[in-house]
Amino acid sequence: RRVHDLKTGPPCSRPVQLALDYIGLHTEEDLTLKTVADALGYSESYLSRKFRAETGRNLSETIRDAKLRRAKLLLDSTDLSIQEIAEKLHFCSAGYFSSFFRKYAGLLPQAYRENTKHEA
Repeated sequence: RRVHDLKTGPPCSRPVQLALDYIGLHTEEDLTLKTVADALGYSESYLSRKFRAETGRNLSETIRDAKLRRAKLLLDSTDLSIQEIAEKLHFCSAGYFSSFFRKYAGLLPQAYRENTKHEA
C-alpha cells in the first residue's frame, strides 16, 4: 500500500516520507509526535509543521488512522481479545480502546469483528 501511495500521491519531502514510513512500520508501538520526531532526529515543531504543510493533516491524526487500520486488521485476522489488541496497540485500557474504536470506526470492536466475519 505504501508503494502505491508513493507512486500515485503527490511527492513529499524526505522528513514527511520518513515519518509516514516510521508510523507504518511501528504502529504497534507507543507512537506520539515526540517518539516519531525523536526516532527520525527532527524537532517536534519542525516535523509537525512540515507534515501539516505537505499533507494537510497533523501527525497525530495520521497516527490515529494507522492505529485504527491496524486494530481492524487484528480484529479481522486474529482471535486476540479486545484487551490483548488494546495492549498490543498501547491503549491505556480496553475500555478506552473500545471508545476510540467506536468514535472513529462507528461501532464497537466486537461488533466490527462480528460484522466482518459475517461478510466473509
